[in-house]
Amino acid sequence: MTTAIAIHPTLEELVPAFVRAFGLHRPLHTPCGVAISVAEAHTLTALHSERLSQQALATRLQLEKSTVSRLITHMDKQGWVERSTDSADTRVRYLGLTAAGQRLALEVLEARSAKFARMLARLSAAEHDQIVTALQRLVEVAHD
Repeated sequence: MTTAIAIHPTLEELVPAFVRAFGLHRPLHTPCGVAISVAEAHTLTALHSERLSQQALATRLQLEKSTVSRLITHMDKQGWVERSTDSADTRVRYLGLTAAGQRLALEVLEARSAKFARMLARLSAAEHDQIVTALQRLVEVAHD
């Protein structure tokens, strides 16, 4: 049996390689090195500048409502998130960050900016533009 060696890696090979190289496969650290999960980091950065309903957060993060509920319960226990109800509709739960959550969100944002700055420094302007264009298109086609 002969195994063919791909001269040009396929998308199927490159996406997992990128996930590993970027650090997305580490469950307890963000790719930028902060000791929280990627889901927690996305939640903190989403709530950094605005309060959101739990449903709006689920939509933004593209997660199931029950997953977001568990995530928020955990983050509430950590002291990062606070919940409130809408005075007009008590069924709606709004989420915001506590002072500790804001500090952690800033840490994540600063670490993320530093990581991307290091990556950008290794790319030419043309390479950067090509990657941005390709990633935009990949995001478009990744939605089922």
